Amino acid sequence: MVVRDNPSEHRYEVFVDGELAGFTVYQVRDARYWFVHTEIDDAHQGKSVGAFLVRNALDDIRSRGASIVPVCPFVAGWIRRHPDYRELVDTEALATFKRRRPRAMRNGFGQETKP
Repeated sequence: MVVRDNPSEHRYEVFVDGELAGFTVYQVRDARYWFVHTEIDDAHQGKSVGAFLVRNALDDIRSRGASIVPVCPFVAGWIRRHPDYRELVDTEALATFKRRRPRAMRNGFGQETKP
């Protein structure tokens, strides 16, 4: 597996055997990477492709000295299970984002819940 940043598409992409297997979309605002969506191809579900993608994306962002705001439930959940990556989270920006969301959607790092 190989992960590459594709800044023109605003996403990190993961390739398995040379084929695109998934991606995580980000937006950069004020030197923060806002992770908004992650998709893994059905053929690669359950094979830790998503975890590999997120770990490598976050390692790249860490090497840049930037912070993240994980509003994507997959990225947020991954960070909850890997506390050594929590220092990358801009908790103030995340808290502001959560306050602006409808009450029924507040839970965890951005995980949506039902009312």
